[in-house]
Amino acid sequence: MKTITTINPANNQVLMEYNLHTQEEVDKILEETEKAYFINRKTSFETRSALMNKAAELLEERKDILAETMTSEMGKTYLSAQSEVEKCAWVCRYYADNAKQFLQMKW
Repeated sequence: MKTITTINPANNQVLMEYNLHTQEEVDKILEETEKAYFINRKTSFETRSALMNKAAELLEERKDILAETMTSEMGKTYLSAQSEVEKCAWVCRYYADNAKQFLQMKW
């Protein structure tokens, strides 16, 4: 089976090996994703906003572990990685608050 390897760029240490999906697995994932799309596209903006705010909360709750992962997998400094997680949480909140208005705009 083919794999992909995650390597720490700072020290070339192998962090993890992942098995690649088979074509059948990819097809099934795509099929499930399409089904979810047709269900979720009917979701209200209020529900979507709540989900984006929840995503922001989870990012903030998991900031340290996410920063550790980013540091080991991408070579970022820990403080830079924490800032990136905070930025991602901010963006989730921004779109939770503004996406409905953006989508109503006429360009």
